[in-house]
Order: sequence, then structure tokens, then C-alpha cells
Amino acid sequence: MTMNAPQFSAARFLLQGDDRMATKKKVEEPVQAEGKSDGAGATVTRVGDLIDAVVTATGAKKPQAKPVVEATLTALGLLLADGQELNLPGLGKLQVMRRKERPNGEVIIVKLRRPGEKAAGEKKAKTPLAPAPEES
Repeated sequence: MTMNAPQFSAARFLLQGDDRMATKKKVEEPVQAEGKSDGAGATVTRVGDLIDAVVTATGAKKPQAKPVVEATLTALGLLLADGQELNLPGLGKLQVMRRKERPNGEVIIVKLRRPGEKAAGEKKAKTPLAPAPEES
């Protein structure tokens, strides 16, 4: 089943290769979205929090970042609704495990496998099976 998602004007950025979102600012360390408590002690990150984190990380202007973030979230939602497996560096590998239709929407259970302690894309150092021979 496909989701009924609103169409965002950010699609033109993605489809036409518009580089207005490009920035020369290099991100030194990850930026965490500031969430708000849901009253039960859990932190809930909303779209606005995510947009603020993207603006902080990239240096883009909020009016430029907002439609791109919204379009990205919509695209991710549509891919998951279609049962697609996602492999996204920085996030991990998402796989749809179960789906269930409910009267108020669809419940999609996903498994998210994140990289371990090593950084994403970093290869594990190979250890030799035997010590290197000594030269004389």
C-alpha cells in the first residue's frame, strides 16, 4: 500500500540537481536534534527539531532546508511503505520486518542495524594469521 503524502516543492531540488542547498561549510562533529519530552520521560524529536539540526550542521538557511528535509522524510516513508530495504550511511540499514493495517493508518515494524564502534565506512584492520618473518 502506498502512503498519501503531500507533494513538496523540494522535489525540484532533488530532481533538477539544484545546488542552492550546497554549502562550503564542513561539519566537524555530528549535530543532535533537540527533542522535547512527551510527558512520559521519553524525548520526541519533531520535524522542526530535525530541520534546526540540519540548518546548524550545514549552514543552510531554514527556508531552504525545510522543504528538502520534508521531501527526504516523505521519500523515506514511501520507500518503507513499499517494503524497500534502505542502506543509509550515517543512519544504518533499515529492513521492513512486519506490516499491519490499522483503522487509523499502517504500522510498519522496521529493524535498524547500525554500525558498531568503528565509524561508518571505516574498514577493520586485518590481523595477520602468523607473525611476519624476521629478515637477517
